[in-house]
Amino acid sequence: MLSPDFQQNVNVGVDIDALVQNFFETCGHQRDPIEALLYVNTVVGLPDDMLTKVDRASMANSLEVRVPFLAHPFVEFAASLPLDMKLNGLKTKFLLKKMLAKHIPQALVYRKKQGFSIPLDMWFRGDLANFLRDAIENGRPGLNDILNFSGIETVLHEHQSGYLNHSELLYSIVFFICWYDHFQ
Repeated sequence: MLSPDFQQNVNVGVDIDALVQNFFETCGHQRDPIEALLYVNTVVGLPDDMLTKVDRASMANSLEVRVPFLAHPFVEFAASLPLDMKLNGLKTKFLLKKMLAKHIPQALVYRKKQGFSIPLDMWFRGDLANFLRDAIENGRPGLNDILNFSGIETVLHEHQSGYLNHSELLYSIVFFICWYDHFQ
């Protein structure tokens, strides 16, 4: 993954390729590459990527995050299951979803993954709308030549009335105004 020159220059001191290869060789799933991949993802990908990001983001916001599916007995149980109970074709979490569907509406269990998004829609009905109106009313020198404030006011009004959701466009405008203010 990393070139030897790069490793030496940043003083990594670890041969990353050898480390990952070692995980694959010692995981006990030499005959099944999918099981080996699941194992390596669990011991390398989770702690060094996903869990680290969740931990930092939650601590930065004074939130306590729990990971019940990573309880040791549960992980051991899941690892002991045959692969066809973990995957059904390309569908992941097959057994978990099948069990949950007995207790939770199927529409929730089988819906597409959703990321966490910021509530721009709501923000532009509150404080960010005020920021934008202030920028329009107290036009900054030169910004009038770049932005069409009457058009922005129309878009903002459509958004606040609930007629259309212009939150991403409005966010881009606010971001541009902040950038402009900083570098003006």
